[in-house]
Amino acid sequence: MDEVSSIYGIDPNDLINNRGLLRSIFNVYDHTILVVELAFSSSGALNALPIMFANSAAQRLFQTSLSSQADLLSLDISFHSGQSWENFINRSLGDETCEEEVLYNINGVRKSGQMVVLKVSNTKLIILLKDIKPSDIDPQIATLRTLDNKTECMLNFGSWEYDVDAGSMYWSKGMYQIFNLPDNSPVSADKYLDFAIPGDKLLIEEFIMRLKSSEYSFEQDLALNVQGKVKLIHVESSPIKNASGKICKVIGLNADITETVEFKKELSTQQHFIEQILQASPVLIDIYDLNREVFIYFSKEVSPFVGYTSDTMLSMRPEELQGLVDEDDKQRVLDFFNGFGAATDDDIRTIEYRIKAIDNTYRWLKVRAKVFMRDESGKVSQVICAVQDYTLTKDAEDRLRENEMMQLLLQRKDEFINIASHELKTPITTVKASLQILQRMMERQEREPVINVFLQKALSQTNKLVVLTRDLIDNAKLQSGKMRLNLEVFDLDTFLSEAIEEQMEGFEIIVENLVKRPIRADRRRLEQVLKNFLSNAAKYSPSADKIIVKAEEEINSFRISVKDFGIGIPDDKVSNVFDRFYRVDEKAVQFPGLGLGLHICAEIIKMHGGDYGVDSVFGEGSTFWFSIPDTTPH
Repeated sequence: MDEVSSIYGIDPNDLINNRGLLRSIFNVYDHTILVVELAFSSSGALNALPIMFANSAAQRLFQTSLSSQADLLSLDISFHSGQSWENFINRSLGDETCEEEVLYNINGVRKSGQMVVLKVSNTKLIILLKDIKPSDIDPQIATLRTLDNKTECMLNFGSWEYDVDAGSMYWSKGMYQIFNLPDNSPVSADKYLDFAIPGDKLLIEEFIMRLKSSEYSFEQDLALNVQGKVKLIHVESSPIKNASGKICKVIGLNADITETVEFKKELSTQQHFIEQILQASPVLIDIYDLNREVFIYFSKEVSPFVGYTSDTMLSMRPEELQGLVDEDDKQRVLDFFNGFGAATDDDIRTIEYRIKAIDNTYRWLKVRAKVFMRDESGKVSQVICAVQDYTLTKDAEDRLRENEMMQLLLQRKDEFINIASHELKTPITTVKASLQILQRMMERQEREPVINVFLQKALSQTNKLVVLTRDLIDNAKLQSGKMRLNLEVFDLDTFLSEAIEEQMEGFEIIVENLVKRPIRADRRRLEQVLKNFLSNAAKYSPSADKIIVKAEEEINSFRISVKDFGIGIPDDKVSNVFDRFYRVDEKAVQFPGLGLGLHICAEIIKMHGGDYGVDSVFGEGSTFWFSIPDTTPH
């Protein structure tokens, strides 16, 4: 009551009692103003809402004469919320100022309005109805509706609303575009029949019946003839219930999915084509997710590769997948995939590794991989891989390497036999010739000094034979694991003197012994090493006349070195000088030998638990050295 007075400045009771004044005042307003009386049945149900008064705006709005006693319920008005008139009136009678958005049809044109109901008494109400025109709509809402219309048109879909009670239908702008109809053309649920393809009319009629009477949401695809072109329309429908639970509306969407279906069909054809190629290819394509560390796709069945099915491999956890990789290859594989964090999209990387098949045998896989997908931050998230079963190829490569190694060993064997034959032939020939000459000289009773020369030459060559034979025997012992050490404690000064005393003449051997206490080692084998170093120093120093032998103490070890001032060793050959059968210069006549001496020396030092090496400058000389642990009892 107070709200009426505040709006119009007049007591509503005075207005009701003075209809002339009521009419003259209310007719000047653009709002629809109605005064209605409530009519109830004997059971208390609302029967009617007879109109006691309607202003000029009401007559214009409904485009009809609203004479006294006309029933408001007969007008095509419904509540946007779906509630019933009875519920709305009961709320109004509870001294509640009710305001609701309502929908009404005027000659087939759908409109919206804002209704305010004010209680005058328990049997009379004043109803104010304001028509919502586009100019009255909030600019933001108008903008959203415009965007909705444009979005519908761009995405080729439309929305609709079916009023169950009125049997009327509303289409959005997008609906008119789908069916190529002028905007705001009269429409109804039966409008779908206008587009039925011959032979499908019954199907469309069933669809319309379902739309009108639907109690549940549903989806359906319809093939319709729109101006001679068949369109596939996807329909989704949902019922709306009012406050009493009765279905009052059905709302829905129509989407033109013709192009989508055709695209999917074309895509399916292309996908089938690609899948056929992938199935026929011996290469397996997979996609590996770097974040989850699992496979998410295989182009074909994996079982021919590793025995496991594709489904099994796709369901494996990261630790299960890593468990299939050979232990020796595991870190390489992890580094390979982790390395894609810094990869470009054009990078193609390759790795070969072993994976354990379901029968516990290992298969070689060759994988070529590149970036497949990045996340929103640009980080590589997935890698696509082309996988080949490389086992047979790898086996063939291994056999080829074995054959090449065998050929190399045979070649080395032939070279060794040639070298050994030459090395043995020279002293034997010399010894034989010397003995023959000695025999003749003895027969002719030649002078003793001349005889001694030939005896010395025979002895020298015999010593060479002894060294060669010893090297061959020592090498055989090393290969069979039968060489043993005989450790003893001895004085290093005496050891060095005896070893140097037997070396060839023509060299000044300078000894720098800084070790003043006994050492513990296999004296005979250590002497063999030192003599070999001295022999090599003399052999490869044809223009020098000095060799330096140095002994010194290090932390928990003794070190002995032999320095010459000869031809030195080229940089590319230094690392091989201790290899078996290796000779720096292949010209046996210039520097004879079997290529076993330094190798045997290295093995002897290793048996002592020591270390060895060579420091050399090509053209200036070399220093061969070895060190052994200090195991001398203190």
